[in-house]
Amino acid sequence: LNTTSCLDRETFSCSISLDLLKDPDPVTTSCGHSYCMKCIQTNWDEEDQKGIHSCPQCRETFTPRPVLKKDAINVETFFFHDFYNKL
Repeated sequence: LNTTSCLDRETFSCSISLDLLKDPDPVTTSCGHSYCMKCIQTNWDEEDQKGIHSCPQCRETFTPRPVLKKDAINVETFFFHDFYNKL
């Protein structure tokens, strides 16, 4: 495993589950960090009582809770790069 592959895996991994971001549900927060939709929703569900939601990576806070949208570009980029590295 080379350094580039490690960096790519880290870039395209959910920092909550530590798994690769999976289609169809990767999302990116407004601070630029990406998560599996289910992971970040579960994390924020636990923060609902406080009324302040934060990014698990950088701790940027969001009030109110942001609406998350799918981020298919991250997944497509990762799989293209992974395929290219195997050639």
